[in-house]
Amino acid sequence: MGGYSLLALRLFAQINEIFGKNIPLAYLFQSPTIKQLAHVLRQEGCSTSWFSLVPIQTKGSKPPFYYIHTASGGLIHSLNLLSKLDADQPVYGLQAQGLDGKKSPHTCIEDMASHYIKEIQTVQPHGPYLLGGWCAGGVIAYEMAQQLYAQGETVELLTIFDAFPPKMILPSSEGVNFLSLVKTKSRVTKYTLYLMDMIQRNRRNFNNLTFQQQMIAIWEKINRRIQDRITETVYQFYVKRNLPLPHTLRHLAVRDAIVHAYKNYCPTVYPGQVIFFRAVDQSQEYARYLKRWEELAAGGLEIHDVPGNHDSIMAEPHVSVLAEKLRCFLQTSAANW
Repeated sequence: MGGYSLLALRLFAQINEIFGKNIPLAYLFQSPTIKQLAHVLRQEGCSTSWFSLVPIQTKGSKPPFYYIHTASGGLIHSLNLLSKLDADQPVYGLQAQGLDGKKSPHTCIEDMASHYIKEIQTVQPHGPYLLGGWCAGGVIAYEMAQQLYAQGETVELLTIFDAFPPKMILPSSEGVNFLSLVKTKSRVTKYTLYLMDMIQRNRRNFNNLTFQQQMIAIWEKINRRIQDRITETVYQFYVKRNLPLPHTLRHLAVRDAIVHAYKNYCPTVYPGQVIFFRAVDQSQEYARYLKRWEELAAGGLEIHDVPGNHDSIMAEPHVSVLAEKLRCFLQTSAANW
């Protein structure tokens, strides 16, 4: 099952809706082909127990790497990265509580971290632990490391993929101030500024495209934003009327809970080292974020640059560079285990 992670997410949601199933996300990793998924659907009494811990790759004798979800609550957007790790590297993902619609999502980072620690300790009762996460996932991984340290456990590796420290989140990580866009009455002006910001942040890649490819890229961005806007409007319709959310909208409720938790989290100084993967296409404001991480990482902040911006580091060709850097740290951690 190839293609973009967003398409994979939509496909999986449609499979669940059409077949009336609530198949755990883990099957997308464990049964990545159409034939394997069909076999899962045909199984009588297929287990649909839902856990935050998702086994992605269980083979290998190396210490497991635990990767925490983004603000979306899911792991789909990190498929490209996780699929590029060594075949003998055990990998477990952690998805947010509430995606199945049976439990309410956590509303604070500390509770998320505590819950995820309990789940990873069903696989690995004691350290040393290898943790990582992108964006909000990096902040949750940071809090998990704090709690594990308080338990007397060892965190061998803490990796943060281009995450902004809480309490320092600006309206936009680079370019246009998006709060001002919300207040802009003219939708034409609003989307023009959005496109200008998108082109500015992706100038390096954009300039390498032909005119036709540039127009296609712009249209795809506009179309995706329109679809997101429609989805958000439908979601707000359900929320305001307190209606049960359909399967395809549950992730938005989880997202809201994670964003709320992220904004209200007050991190304390971590005694260990933090490995920080930085997207190089950023604004000058980014230096402030790195300084804050340096203040929080008492054991030192080791920065490694990755080509691309905050979003594109998880897509080709940049994700291959990121995966190679991560593999090096995982291999070193395995040698020290």
